[in-house]
Amino acid sequence: MSCDQWNRCYGDHCFQVARQDVSTPEAEEYLWANIELQLSFLCARNDKVLVRLHVLGDFYSVEYVQFWEEQLWLHEGLYLYGYTHRPEGDPIHTAIKDLNTESRTRILLSDQAETPWEAGHFLVVDEWEDTPPRTARCPAELTGRDLKCVDCTLCFPGFTLDISGKAH
Repeated sequence: MSCDQWNRCYGDHCFQVARQDVSTPEAEEYLWANIELQLSFLCARNDKVLVRLHVLGDFYSVEYVQFWEEQLWLHEGLYLYGYTHRPEGDPIHTAIKDLNTESRTRILLSDQAETPWEAGHFLVVDEWEDTPPRTARCPAELTGRDLKCVDCTLCFPGFTLDISGKAH
């Protein structure tokens, strides 16, 4: 298995997902060009555009992380958020940490340890009872309603509230 979350994956609840092939340089070039085109279109028509990176999947190379950093420089109103399971010490993990220094980016990092996943002020717990004191539970997960991260944004840049979410 390439991912240690296979037995509790968010993707188990996704019925419509698109997989992107980056197995060849041509496929990768096509993907990046397509993303650039869509971002140019969206950012030209909207003051702010929030992109969730990787509903399923992960950053696959340092160059791909740098691609997103370039997009932030090109599009002033672009904001990014997402999650990664890249372990500490991995060059991709380091590149993502560097990307997180950009105020318009929030990529939650996992150290893939046995302990809960801590990333800044977001903590993934197996059960709600594992939520530490003075930590809010993620409203999008707690209510059971059809809320999405962009409906809440409490764990996004600019907030100092500690948030917990259940592993899934």
